[in-house]
Amino acid sequence: IDAYSKVYVLARAGRSEQIKRNFIFKSINSGNNWDLVYLDNGANNFKRMAASANGETICATRTFDKLLISNNAGSTWQSTGCEFNYSAIDISDNAEIIAVGTKADVENVNPGGYIYTSLDKGINWFCKRDAGLQNWKEVEVSSNGRRIIASATGYISKSFNFGKKWSSSEIHTGWDGLAMSSNGKTNFAVVSGGYVYAPLANSEKLYITYLE
Repeated sequence: IDAYSKVYVLARAGRSEQIKRNFIFKSINSGNNWDLVYLDNGANNFKRMAASANGETICATRTFDKLLISNNAGSTWQSTGCEFNYSAIDISDNAEIIAVGTKADVENVNPGGYIYTSLDKGINWFCKRDAGLQNWKEVEVSSNGRRIIASATGYISKSFNFGKKWSSSEIHTGWDGLAMSSNGKTNFAVVSGGYVYAPLANSEKLYITYLE
């Protein structure tokens, strides 16, 4: 994660069940020097991380565990949200809007498979059931948080009002990665079979523009 000159990375060491360590490192000079800002011995892996534009708020996802968040550039950390199998995360520039994607829990221990959003820097979370029940792969949030898109195996779901209401894309296929412009109006999406979708001629709809 690169936020101005602050850079954060996730790391994991140890293959043994008895030796599992999760790390978060931070650099304030574009990666020239690094400091350890978080360490635990948990068995739940870090997966993804996102940061606000100024690097003060950082949120990391873990498998079958709560989210980990810092609002002071990594000085202190606290858990937030519920224990889900988190698969995707993104944050608005001011960190007010956070969106995360989860994967469905095969053992039905918790209601995974939904998009969850926070409108207050991770204090409270809301399940967005109208986005659909999917194994979510990617989530992108515009700089002001108004536009949010998320990709899953079946379709892309989108919200244009800070995650309050959601609708699905017209094209249903095996979506994989996503990319969004700062204002959220230009989006690109890829399909695992080699297709790239992009907007054409001032339209926000996605069309095939590349085929491998």
